Order: sequence, then structure tokens, then C-alpha cells
Amino acid sequence: MIKYFKYILFIKFLVLTKLIYTFADELKEYKISPKNKKELSYEITTVFPESKHRFWLEAEGFHNYKTGVGEIERLDTFYGYHFHKYWDLRLGVGVKGGYGNGKKVRDMLVIGIKGLHVYVFEAEMNLRRTSKGEFMSDIELEYNFNLAKKFVIQPRITSLISNKRIEEIDVGKGVNYIGFVGMFFYRINEKVAPYIMFYRKYLVGDKKNMEQLKNKKTVIDNISIGLRFRF
Repeated sequence: MIKYFKYILFIKFLVLTKLIYTFADELKEYKISPKNKKELSYEITTVFPESKHRFWLEAEGFHNYKTGVGEIERLDTFYGYHFHKYWDLRLGVGVKGGYGNGKKVRDMLVIGIKGLHVYVFEAEMNLRRTSKGEFMSDIELEYNFNLAKKFVIQPRITSLISNKRIEEIDVGKGVNYIGFVGMFFYRINEKVAPYIMFYRKYLVGDKKNMEQLKNKKTVIDNISIGLRFRF
């Protein structure tokens, strides 16, 4: 699965968009950072069918066209039990890590809960057990505020916790980071919404120490422009 996903990322942006369009039926986002125009960031959430028992696919990461190096923040497939109008209990498998330039990945089992009301809120918490016995937990919370009929602001907070340092996938022990995101949407219609995203991630604890040893930043800022689709 990971090899197939890697090859997809080498396809040019418009071809990738068309391929995902034929497969998915929920939310897709593509982001390009003005700081690095050779890099494509992606965030995909897909759920089908619309029933109590359903399948989820979620992917998030980036691919650099110039170097061929990429980071997979997550690539998860779930069985979901839809127990409430907006909430699912989920069990599945996932991958986290990177490729190119000696990067490695970890396979993992994942159990969690997901709440999704498109253009209103999204909440998610997962517990992960890797193939080598490490445990991680990630959380993401976001809510939309309508500034006007078509303008929406979406604050988001994210974090990652691990019981061990996992250097192969660049994860530290304990709380790794706290991320704050501000997204400003213009809703052309219910299915298409371009946006600007402001992002700041504070590395903390062991993860902060790991990056300091590499002479890397421990506070990460980014501004991206993107497009969200719903089908």
C-alpha cells in the first residue's frame, strides 16, 4: 500500500486531482506553500458508504517534486461504526514516516473516535500501536465560524504524544508538539472552497531536544494557499 501511495505522489498536480476525484466522495485539500513551490501538501478524508458500517481513508503529508523526498504524517484506513449523526468509532491500520533520503515508516494498528460535520466541526482522537510495540496518540480539534455568508474562519489545534522516542520516524518521547492553525475559507459553493492557511507548530520536550541537536527550528511557521473539495 505504501509503495502505491508513493508512486501516486509523483504524478503532476492536475492528474493527481483527477485521480482522487474518481475515488473519493468527501473532503480533499491540496496546499501549496509560497516558500517552497516544489512541494505539494495534501490532506484527504474519505468515507463511504453513508451507513452505520463504513470505510474511511485518511491521508496527510507532503511530497517534494525536486528531491523526491516526502513525509507521510498519516495514511490510515478504518472500519467505522457510525453510532451518532456525526460520530464514528473506528478501528484500522495506518502508516507514518517518510520516504526518500533514507527515511523509514512504521506500520501500526489504530483505534479512535471521529466527529465530522462538514463546514461546521471536526474532532478526532486516535491511539496507535506500532509494529514494534510503541504507542502514540494524536488529537485534532477544529470548528468553523461564519464571518459572512461565504467567508469562514476555522481555528484548529493538533498534538502528538508518544510513550517512546522513535528516531526512525522522527518522533520524540512524551508530547511532541502543539500546533495552531487558522484557515480562512471563501465558500464558492457547498463543494468548493479556496482558502489561506496560517500555521504555527511549537515543538516541546524530547522532540524539541531532537531538533535542536540537528540545528533545526523548534517553532515552525508556514503560510499556504489551498483548495478544499467535497463530492
